[in-house]
Amino acid sequence: AIGVAVLLELARIISQRTERKHTVRLISCGAEEQLSEGSAAYVREHRNEVSSNGICVFNFDAFGSHLGWYQLMANGTNDFTSFLSSQLAEADLYAKITNEVFPYGDHFPFTAAGISGCMLLRHNCNSGRFFHHRHDDDMTKISFADTARITDAFAGMVCNLISQRAIPFKSKIPEDQMRKIEAVWNDLFGGW
Repeated sequence: AIGVAVLLELARIISQRTERKHTVRLISCGAEEQLSEGSAAYVREHRNEVSSNGICVFNFDAFGSHLGWYQLMANGTNDFTSFLSSQLAEADLYAKITNEVFPYGDHFPFTAAGISGCMLLRHNCNSGRFFHHRHDDDMTKISFADTARITDAFAGMVCNLISQRAIPFKSKIPEDQMRKIEAVWNDLFGGW
């Protein structure tokens, strides 16, 4: 639910920008807990457009915990991860950035289509989130102040990207990452 709240706030912020040089799609896909079948269906239906016109995808999920550490799983070029890191640092936010292949998020089908993508998480224990999918996983577990900081940081990134013609990174997945992504895409999602 936190991801949907972020998308609504991004829509509000982006709508106030009168000059946009790129289109932004804010997509909320169903069936994320069933191996991202909603985003996989979306990408399969729009694969050619996503592959040829997509710049990047940001996936917001499970980052609102009061305590913990941020992890940003980013698939893309070094320029993409440098962009993410510098934009987060400008917002005084820091995350462990990895390029591990993580198929359990809505960004994954987009990376399988060849565009840069990332997923932000906030772990609060070694296994991820101690209350993940439990009966007490409710709004009391969310830090609204930290969620607002993350939302503002990513809104800044999106506004930065849509305000310039030249994107500061190539929207592609390096070959070593793509081989791993394709193997997982074929194994878990059945390929294209």
